[in-house]
Amino acid sequence: MNNQAVDQKKSIFTVLIGIISIGLILWIVIAFTTNRKKNLIYLTGFSEFASTTNNPTQNIVKKFESGYFDQYLPNGFGKTYDLQSCVLEVSIDAVEEYFDQIDLKDLSKKYANVHFIHMGLYDSYPAFRLEYYAHNNATFSVPDQKGNQPYEQLIETSKPLGFARSTDFPVFDMQSSIRSDPQLSIPSTVDVVVGTDAGTFVCNYLYYSSLMFTQTGNDLSYEFDSISSLFMHVPGYTLDENVEDDGGIIVCDVMKDLFSS
Repeated sequence: MNNQAVDQKKSIFTVLIGIISIGLILWIVIAFTTNRKKNLIYLTGFSEFASTTNNPTQNIVKKFESGYFDQYLPNGFGKTYDLQSCVLEVSIDAVEEYFDQIDLKDLSKKYANVHFIHMGLYDSYPAFRLEYYAHNNATFSVPDQKGNQPYEQLIETSKPLGFARSTDFPVFDMQSSIRSDPQLSIPSTVDVVVGTDAGTFVCNYLYYSSLMFTQTGNDLSYEFDSISSLFMHVPGYTLDENVEDDGGIIVCDVMKDLFSS
C-alpha cells in the first residue's frame, strides 16, 4: 500500500473520530439540559377584606402576572425558574384549600428548589416587613371572609400554643441588599425591616401553615435541594403611594437572591 493511500485512510479515520466526539459531546449536553430540574416560586397575595376594598398585595400579584415586573428580574431568570401566582381569599378555608392542592411528591420530580413568597397587608405599619417568625396561634380580632373567628386555636395541633416557626430565608442579609436597591422609593417614604411577629390573623395563619408545610417537606426528604417560605407585610397606600411598585421590586430582589444563590 503506498503512502498516499495510508494518509487517505488516516484522514478518514481522523474525520470519523471527530464526528463521533462531537456527537458524544452533543448527547451529553442534551442529556444534561433535558434532565436538569428547574426551580419554582409560588407567589401569593390577598384579596379584599373588611373595609379594605383595594388590597395592594392583590395588585402586586396581578402586575407580576402581566409581566410588569419582568424588567426587574435578571436575564435568564425565566429559563431556570417557574412562577406560579395566586390571590387568596382572606380566610382559613382558602389557606387550607391552597396547600391541599399542592403535591410535594409530584413537585419533587420536576423541581430542584421550591420557594413560597407570601404577601399580606399591614395597613398601619410604616414599613415593609420581612417576617422572620410565625406563631401557632389563630386568634382573630374580627371574622375572616368566611365568618371564622377562632380564639387561641392551634394551627398545628402537635405543637403548643404560641410555638414559633422561623423562615429559612436569610432575611437580615436580604434587608441590607433591598435597602440599597436604587430602584426603590424607600427609605424616603417607608423602610424595609425584619419583623418578628406576623400577628394572629389570617396572615399569620397562612405563614405558619406555609412554614409547617415546607419544613414538613424537608423532613419527609422529597428530593428538593431546598424548600422554604417567606412572608412580607406591605404598608397601605396612605403610607406609601408607590406601595405596588416598591412591593413588587422587593419581591424581585428576593427572587434575585434566590437566582444567584
